[in-house]
Amino acid sequence: YWPGGVDIHTMFLRLSPEGVPVPHQAHTDSTMGQYSLMVYLNQRRHAKGGTSLLRHRENGMVRDPLDEGQTKLWLRDMNAPEQWEVVGMCPMAPNRGFIFPANRFHRAEPVGGFGKTARDARLVLTAFFSEA
Repeated sequence: YWPGGVDIHTMFLRLSPEGVPVPHQAHTDSTMGQYSLMVYLNQRRHAKGGTSLLRHRENGMVRDPLDEGQTKLWLRDMNAPEQWEVVGMCPMAPNRGFIFPANRFHRAEPVGGFGKTARDARLVLTAFFSEA
């Protein structure tokens, strides 16, 4: 509940069939807004994975890099799953919404999507917003 309301900056549907390219597995959305919202739209029989919150194993980063050293570490390891520990997970379920601070490192699970068609592939309504 936000008493002053929210400003939605961007909202879109993302369809991620198995094998979809993932340029940044561990990432944040802080350039998009203050909060991220994922609403899972798959039917229960097709729901897999969800969204994981991550911590970097070497230095404990859970949010946007704070300096050049952390930025270099993130750039080096963003696509190295063994370098990230899952510290939270929102499992996919039909119509479940997950709101989290956009500056948190996270990853879509399973990496690379799932399903073969628009009927069974990972389908998420994504929105980025800030407090008004």
